[in-house]
Amino acid sequence: MESEADKHHVYLHITDNGSGISPDQIDDTFHPFFTTKSAHNGTGLGLSVSLGIAESHGGTLTVTSDIGKESTFTLALPIWKRM
Repeated sequence: MESEADKHHVYLHITDNGSGISPDQIDDTFHPFFTTKSAHNGTGLGLSVSLGIAESHGGTLTVTSDIGKESTFTLALPIWKRM
């Protein structure tokens, strides 16, 4: 069933085929410099910056994960109506 928020937002769902995000790390996913990679393989800024961009446009970026299977990132942006 479509909620009232669904009528005012456009959603983009991206699902990977990775190994999922452990429950003890999922809350840190969007924190600046958080990474599970070894040194020299990333800074941990990508998702933090992406969240900031989404929020600056009035949207959200969220993640759900099924450990051992996949993670799904959802970008929700408000629909802007021209007058």
